[in-house]
Amino acid sequence: MANTSPKKQIISHSRFGRFFDLILLLLFVCLFPIKLAHAYLDPGTGSYIVQAVVGVIFGATYVFRNFIGGAFKFITGRTRKSSKDKNG
Repeated sequence: MANTSPKKQIISHSRFGRFFDLILLLLFVCLFPIKLAHAYLDPGTGSYIVQAVVGVIFGATYVFRNFIGGAFKFITGRTRKSSKDKNG
């Protein structure tokens, strides 16, 4: 059994972690160099992008909810009870 204290292990691990982070950062910068884009997005384009993102979020939520609801009904054989069924 090695005679190293836990404190020394943490320090060596954090140094390795910093070194590993630096290597990943350098690799990322080398693979994806930063290029300046000489472009302009007018407010209409930005509004269209926001509208598309919101539409995708709501559409995916609707489809996912209906799919999960249908799968739940198929697997369990249960359906939601309406408030009329509860009150008699």
